[in-house]
Amino acid sequence: MKRSRSLRSQDVVDVLGQVRGRSATFATIARRLGVSGRRRSALRELLAVLEQEGKIVRKERGRYALPDIPRVVSGTYRGRGKGQGGSRGGYGFVTRENGGRDIYVAQADAGAALDGDTVTVSVRWPPGAPGPAGEVVAVERRARDVIVGTYRRYGRHGLVEPKDRRMAVRFAVSDAESGGASDGDLVVARVVRWPGEGVALEAQVTEVLGPPEQPGMDGVAIARSFGLPLEFPADVLEEAATLPDAITDDDLAGRHDLRAALTYTIDPERAQDFDDAISVQQTERGYRVGVHIADVSHYVVEGSAIDGEAFDRGTSVYLADRTLHMLPPRLSADLASLKSGTDRLTRSVELEIDDSGRVVKHRYFRSAIRSRARLTYEEAQDVIDRASKGGRSRRAGSTGPATEEIAESLRVADAVARLLRSRRFARGSLDLELPEVEVDVNEAGRPRAVRNVARLSSHRLIEEFMIAANEAVAKRLRAKGLPTLYRIHEPPSREKLEALSEVAGRLGHRFSARAGGTKPFQQLLDRTRGTAEGVLVAILVLRTMKRARYAVDNAGHFALASRCYTHFTSPIRRYPDLVVHRLLGRRRRPRRERDAPRLRRQLERIALRSTQQEWLAEEAERLSVRAKIIQYLAGHLGEEFSAIITRIFPSGVLAYIEDFDVESFVPVENLEDDYYRYDSRSQTLLGRRHGRRLALGGRVTLSLARVDVQGDELDLVMGPQ
Repeated sequence: MKRSRSLRSQDVVDVLGQVRGRSATFATIARRLGVSGRRRSALRELLAVLEQEGKIVRKERGRYALPDIPRVVSGTYRGRGKGQGGSRGGYGFVTRENGGRDIYVAQADAGAALDGDTVTVSVRWPPGAPGPAGEVVAVERRARDVIVGTYRRYGRHGLVEPKDRRMAVRFAVSDAESGGASDGDLVVARVVRWPGEGVALEAQVTEVLGPPEQPGMDGVAIARSFGLPLEFPADVLEEAATLPDAITDDDLAGRHDLRAALTYTIDPERAQDFDDAISVQQTERGYRVGVHIADVSHYVVEGSAIDGEAFDRGTSVYLADRTLHMLPPRLSADLASLKSGTDRLTRSVELEIDDSGRVVKHRYFRSAIRSRARLTYEEAQDVIDRASKGGRSRRAGSTGPATEEIAESLRVADAVARLLRSRRFARGSLDLELPEVEVDVNEAGRPRAVRNVARLSSHRLIEEFMIAANEAVAKRLRAKGLPTLYRIHEPPSREKLEALSEVAGRLGHRFSARAGGTKPFQQLLDRTRGTAEGVLVAILVLRTMKRARYAVDNAGHFALASRCYTHFTSPIRRYPDLVVHRLLGRRRRPRRERDAPRLRRQLERIALRSTQQEWLAEEAERLSVRAKIIQYLAGHLGEEFSAIITRIFPSGVLAYIEDFDVESFVPVENLEDDYYRYDSRSQTLLGRRHGRRLALGGRVTLSLARVDVQGDELDLVMGPQ
């Protein structure tokens, strides 16, 4: 290229499109364009203009590249509006199905979008910004037409303020459509007119829930917000009531009778539905592990009223103060639940495992068991600890003392689980553990305490046995040659990998976005485990991952490094597991050629519905726990908490409080120890007076200034550090 030629935008774009590695330094670009001397300043100016226009991006270490995002994209808008009417701190993100970078949307750019809506967004990359930003240009599909909120009376008119503050709007309600609500009542309302240019939002109250301070009202509100049923329909309860109590000889025909074998359950203390029991024996060649799962399919006939309701629900939902079961109580807490000392029908997977932890053989069969004991995780851990030291357990199980036989079985089971775990990690399965908390509530549903959940060997024991059983069943179903239901987890998108690489680099750690597989993730996690930024790195790795889902086409499970995986072990609380049980009973090949396509269509419908319901349940559970934690924190105003900065914006920081597993936005005006401005080059907030720099992964001390219990919001302030 001739030196005398003027610099053009397209020349820069062409160079960046041709370079190997997809990014280039200023020096490389200048050399490719034949730029030297004084013209280098002109090139720098041109690069700055192109960056501002979003035509190129500046990456770590001053390298330039073409943007990884199209100019206009579609995705799901996730609002994080703080307060009503788009008050301070409001913002959101657009997440895309293909797993690309999340797109930041300021409240002023959200337009008529509300949380959960499918939107079209125009994308740009502001100079020095940590990621792409966008403006919502169209709402393609509304996520909901029912809202839960507080009814406010203003003269002859009313408003519904959504309880979910991510919907930073208010809905007008006429007096005739108020449903008799009183000022301050929580209500369920149906949206009759959506926002638009020059158009007000309108809603009709369909149900008055009552005063928000009423015990348990937050759980009811969350259930109603997500359309989760609190009760079972009459026909489902009636059908469940007709199910026989006793197990007959006909029920036992063709089953392996394991009622005399040593089996037991290990579950959380407050569990009511016991899906799985285990057994373990040491053999001459290694170990024999039995995973015995409640045979729900024996009771729930395909096409029945119970089956239809289970399909609609998809999963049990575990809110902080209640459980919304997938199956009616007659089944979930009685007939199907593997209660100790009671004969139960099961489906078993028997695993032959050698001394290296390799599953050398597996078989599946229908069975009947009588669980010997119901242990909590804490009780099982106590038995394991004492058995490993040669002592007797002093803790009693929920059904009586743990016997010497159970203690020995648990010792062996723990040893086998450690072998399985070691082998799983060796093949590339990720070891990703984040802080987890549980809320202890009283009978009225009010929080008494918030505790960190310790990750015990007993948790890992059950986890390993269930993973091994699920893999064995998946392989068996694949061998049948029939369409089946897989649990898949696809690899992260290239854009998300590069974003993680950039952030890891700013934290001083190397992460290869092009290496492929899980190894780079695990190396990054191992390097930072126990360090100041270890929790942040775990959060960032989780954000990089796609969400696991159900599918008919097998794509493997990335996080587990499993080529073939399904869900078999929890049919009381997950509909796909019940479907897998039925598939196991099918013939190897369909009787008629047209049956396979029909089965595939049916499974595709189940996969989609089950995935949607699982994701919805996860969000409802998260908000339920958050609501209880915020209620608990209302009694701790003025206290200080240690937090980790997980995102940085020109308007403030997102801070994560480990002790409560809560993330909250702290606007710059609440950073009271200095006047902070955003430094685009380092993507940090820099204090003008004292020079303190707030960066990703940094620890700060925050004091709790205000709690909005009804809005589930915290007002945190950072004073002198």
